[in-house]
Amino acid sequence: MDAYDTDVVRDFEKAFSGRKTVLVTLQGFSDLLSDSIVFAMRNAPQDWCWLLRLPPAHSHRKAELVSELKVNRISNYDLDISNRASLYTLLKRVDQHVTYFSSVCYEALAFGINSIVTHASSRELYLEYINKGYFIYAATGRDLLSSLRENMVEEFIVEETPYMVKDIKNARKIVGSFLSRSFLGNHPSVR
Repeated sequence: MDAYDTDVVRDFEKAFSGRKTVLVTLQGFSDLLSDSIVFAMRNAPQDWCWLLRLPPAHSHRKAELVSELKVNRISNYDLDISNRASLYTLLKRVDQHVTYFSSVCYEALAFGINSIVTHASSRELYLEYINKGYFIYAATGRDLLSSLRENMVEEFIVEETPYMVKDIKNARKIVGSFLSRSFLGNHPSVR
């Protein structure tokens, strides 16, 4: 771990020790915060902290987001550490993950977190994973808050066949098979 990561981890532990943390990976919609996320944030216990992560291409909208939070009288959030830390540093440490439909939910699953997806299109996009219980769909703010409360205390459902390989030996083996001479020599696209 380099010095930067050490500083971020130290800041995370200092800021959120003993608190429930919900990472929200936002997407670049015209309204950064949906009504359901605002409802959940306003009605969640005050010891929960919402780590709001902007998409890198929308980091310039931080002031807009702060203004929206202020209008909605929401103060239990973080925009500093959540946008300074690497995604994986956060996923190793947060209690739960919420997104509209970001593929970060697959990455969260690799860290043992069953994400809650909130956008209507996520029902179709992740239907198989929702049906298996790996992801949770929350249509309303009440559904989101209820799902968060339940999933803060329950064990996560582990994926049978991981979407992402996180074991370095298996990853090397898989990549090696793709790059092997025998694979390339027998592949129709190479002929």
